[in-house]
Amino acid sequence: MLVGVNNGDTKEKLLSFVKEKGYTWTQVLDKQEGKTFSTVFNVNGYPTKIILDPKGEILGKYLGTTPDFFDKIHQLFDK
Repeated sequence: MLVGVNNGDTKEKLLSFVKEKGYTWTQVLDKQEGKTFSTVFNVNGYPTKIILDPKGEILGKYLGTTPDFFDKIHQLFDK
């Protein structure tokens, strides 16, 4: 499952962006008080891509646009 997490925009901006890009995966806003997705997973820059296993363990964390992320995705799905 792929989930996009946005923590810097309004709901309206997020919906407009998703529609413009044609994204079909789940998108959520990270606007909680206290522990946010960004703080729990120690996100220090954007975009950050985090791959979790079904138990919530981090399999990989990638900052920016790096081919390493896509290599890991292919490795996981080509098994």
